[in-house]
Amino acid sequence: AEGALRQNPTLRAVASRIENIATSSLNGTLGSITQFHQIGITRSEGRSLSFDEDDFKEALSDDFNGVRDFFIEREGNLGKGYLFDQAVEDMTDSIDGLFKISNDALNKKIDYADDSIDRYERSIESYQLTLERKFTAMEMMMAQLQAQGSYLGSIGQQQ
Repeated sequence: AEGALRQNPTLRAVASRIENIATSSLNGTLGSITQFHQIGITRSEGRSLSFDEDDFKEALSDDFNGVRDFFIEREGNLGKGYLFDQAVEDMTDSIDGLFKISNDALNKKIDYADDSIDRYERSIESYQLTLERKFTAMEMMMAQLQAQGSYLGSIGQQQ
């Protein structure tokens, strides 16, 4: 799918980070469940996830604590839910989050473009003023030449 934001580096970074969390094995877990496919969550086409309720229920009945520990932070275990939460927190932090940094960069580009437009407008106004002065000087010169021509014409008629 082609879209206006497809090549946006910020969105690619977000997708990559979320996908990495979803597809990587959970290290140092308290239970035996380390990957989503073990609980019925698999990757489908187009980077989406699919959920098999029967597989999930089976995993819950076989190893409830393992499923729980796969998702939550407990006793030094960083579950997938915690990792997703941290990723979202890191990306949306109002001081140094990914979206804040990207937004600041875009605002700087906008400010630079606005400054460039202001400079060009001042340059155009200055050029317009120069042309108006030259046109006024030319009109005055034409008026003087017409006056001189009329004077010379009147002298020629008197003789």
